[in-house]
Amino acid sequence: MNATAPDDLPSPEDHAYFLKIERTFLGLRKKAALLTPADWQEAQGWHRQGIPAALIQDVMEKLFERQAARKGRTISGLRYFRAAVEAAWEELSALKAGGRAEEAVALPVEARLANLAGSLPRALPLRPRWAAALADLAARGGPASEVEEALRALDAELLQALEASLRPAESKALADQVEQALIRLRGRLAEDEIAIASARVMEQSLRRHFEVAALSLFSPEAQAESAAPGPPDLPAPLAAKDSGG
Repeated sequence: MNATAPDDLPSPEDHAYFLKIERTFLGLRKKAALLTPADWQEAQGWHRQGIPAALIQDVMEKLFERQAARKGRTISGLRYFRAAVEAAWEELSALKAGGRAEEAVALPVEARLANLAGSLPRALPLRPRWAAALADLAARGGPASEVEEALRALDAELLQALEASLRPAESKALADQVEQALIRLRGRLAEDEIAIASARVMEQSLRRHFEVAALSLFSPEAQAESAAPGPPDLPAPLAAKDSGG
């Protein structure tokens, strides 16, 4: 497992971008809510891709309006908008390039879920449980936005289980990594923002430690051209450690 300290920490520009999107989201939701580290990661990804905040705000307004008309369940986080944001950005990019927007292609949800299941490391605690949950999502089907929302909940459950499975020494080592990373942020962010950043860095540390990808239809592992024939081989030291205890 990789013990490298987390990198790619949020910049002040990332932070300002996130706050702009967060204000729009909370205003549209009209209920008390707290965006999660996963939401922060989502917004940072949009920012790094160069997607204008105004485009995301427009997508959010339209989808909130649609949900209200359908009297559907309340939208709880930014991942719900991912497919729509991706489609809108592709269309805008095509127009900017002087081309024409291509007809939207249905997202290969089942194939991407299979890719995610295939990417789960052999040593992942309770691996059959997570693989079965992904297979169940594939069997149930449904719109990509709904599958992505279900994946978000499953991913949060996975991270919680992984943190609970840490041995005391592993837990202390990850906590030390998080604290070391946050030293660079203290004094630049408010305390409540430090708490959000801390949770995000811990999430990154857990993923690195267990070598597990984010459970999302849009993660690189999910978007592989074809599902892997089986879970990837693990480094020899890790395999030896897990087989021994």
